[in-house]
Amino acid sequence: MKSASPLLLLSMILSASSSCPDLEAQCEDIFRRVLAERVVLKGQRSLELLQSLLTYLLWHHHRYDPETQQYFQFLQLALGMAADLGLYTRFKKPGGISVQSAEDFNVVRTFLLCYYLSCGTGILGYDRPDSMQSIQELKHAAGLLAQGSKDVLDRQAPAMLALMHVLAQQRDHLNRSGRTESQSGSFSTALESWEASQLSYESPPIVRCTYHFVYAYGLLKGSVPSSLTARVYQTCLDHLVVVLSTILEQDVSHLVLLGIAEWGHLLTTLFLLPRLETSLAATTSSHTSGHKDTPLTFHYIGRFRDALREIKVKAQHNIVLGTHTFFGWLDKILSAVETQTTSRVSSSSSAKADTREQGDTSAYELVNSFLDDQDGDVSGAEHLLAKNRAHNEGSNTEDFWVDFMSDWLNW
Repeated sequence: MKSASPLLLLSMILSASSSCPDLEAQCEDIFRRVLAERVVLKGQRSLELLQSLLTYLLWHHHRYDPETQQYFQFLQLALGMAADLGLYTRFKKPGGISVQSAEDFNVVRTFLLCYYLSCGTGILGYDRPDSMQSIQELKHAAGLLAQGSKDVLDRQAPAMLALMHVLAQQRDHLNRSGRTESQSGSFSTALESWEASQLSYESPPIVRCTYHFVYAYGLLKGSVPSSLTARVYQTCLDHLVVVLSTILEQDVSHLVLLGIAEWGHLLTTLFLLPRLETSLAATTSSHTSGHKDTPLTFHYIGRFRDALREIKVKAQHNIVLGTHTFFGWLDKILSAVETQTTSRVSSSSSAKADTREQGDTSAYELVNSFLDDQDGDVSGAEHLLAKNRAHNEGSNTEDFWVDFMSDWLNW
């Protein structure tokens, strides 16, 4: 591989070296310079260049600095490279391409991965529209992969494609018409139809997690804020609980194997959980105060902390799991979610429906503010937001959220 695909190998080393910051920084600098020289300056086109960039986008998600690394911009470059390689036209007709060799299958996977990232990160998280309006070509590619491969995930390609397409259609509708109750109902109907035909107990965890996250996230995004009822909150909670439970049912080593899309979905779920729980409590007669309003949030914070302790023990005997920087990030994320939850249940605003129009802080704001306030007491969401704004205006140091995931949750 060193001689056949050196840049792809470099992107793999880069993506796997987070526990060695110096090596990681050197590899990233070389990778970006070589990629820019070959793609931008020399105009080269090759499958290796595209695969290298996709590997970088999919796995190197721990250190995106929005000052120099615009994730969505990189993603658009990858989609353009796929078009320049002729991948869209290659799958234009059913049976238009023979898929037999390992290289053929990699071409198909590369094309489908472009769409997965376009929807899984572009729509789910960054709230950007789908840039790949080529559903028929994608269907042909997914069919070829499912028919010719024995890999479990490859065989799920048509199902995952159909799920992402439902999401993309909802995003297109929201761009044209905005939020409507009829669209929210159509989205739910489409997903329930997908579940009936595609989902089973044998479905891989990534498929089940993605479906349940798409359902909750899409329902919240597509609903008119004033129309959010206790039933909607409960439905979303039920789906997000399945996301977290499914992840925790896997071996703890699964946590270090999550790509950017799965990580983003997990983080969003953790930060949405207390919002939904407090909003549900505020719309029902069972509203109390304190932890009784957010039992699920504290339950899953505890379970993830248990998983973190377990994986640290295993890392003593398995160097691959020794991702100490990752351990620190996850611990800070769980603490930030806990702080957010405590602030919400102790604030008078937590008794109101949860929308951005009501001044609620975003996950981005809460994480950064929490870290600024580690040496003092946290006195509520408004205090957190004020501290965060002061930090953003007066500090040039790289903050935690920039260090981890750019602006994924800033919505």
